[in-house]
Amino acid sequence: MQADLLGAYGLGIRYVLATTGDPPKEGPYQDSKAVYNLTSIELTKMISNLNQGLDYNGEEIKGQTEFFISVVTSPGATNLDPVIERMKKKIEAGANFFQTQPMYDVEKTKEFLSRAKGLGVPILLGIMPLKGLKMAQYMNEKVAGIDIPDEVIEKLKSGVKGAEIAKEFVKEIYGLAGLAGIHIMALGDVKATNEIIEYVRKL
Repeated sequence: MQADLLGAYGLGIRYVLATTGDPPKEGPYQDSKAVYNLTSIELTKMISNLNQGLDYNGEEIKGQTEFFISVVTSPGATNLDPVIERMKKKIEAGANFFQTQPMYDVEKTKEFLSRAKGLGVPILLGIMPLKGLKMAQYMNEKVAGIDIPDEVIEKLKSGVKGAEIAKEFVKEIYGLAGLAGIHIMALGDVKATNEIIEYVRKL
């Protein structure tokens, strides 16, 4: 992994997202076995070490990298206490900013930002426009850390488009203390992405 990171740096990559990722069974290689030699916090520390001219064992290397390290967090969790504590550990390991899982609950988002704003690290809130009711139900049941409120489900049932719901959500959380920006995850839906971008520009 250190070789991959150094190679990436040599090719001009400067921004890295340090995350555990999805298990192989979620992708096309379901016979592959998951390997977790490092936690996301340890990976963050490894990258931070390279920025200081050190390898994973703390030994000096020739030169140093200048990676900007992004990490993830899950504000939709039922209990925010361990979420905030884990954020603190990632900051201590060298994280420069956070990207969150997609959020749909305005009140939960406000509570999270209220508690996280004192950490002193920028937070980009995840926005994923829902493509339909089935997608919302699947994410609610199968994707950890994502909670889609009943009111959003009802809007989808009544025919409101996911991009419209996302724009309403952005309007509610726009300008809140602790929010540095949004991270749009539209799963290839360029039209929805552009709609949200144009909407935000007008706020």
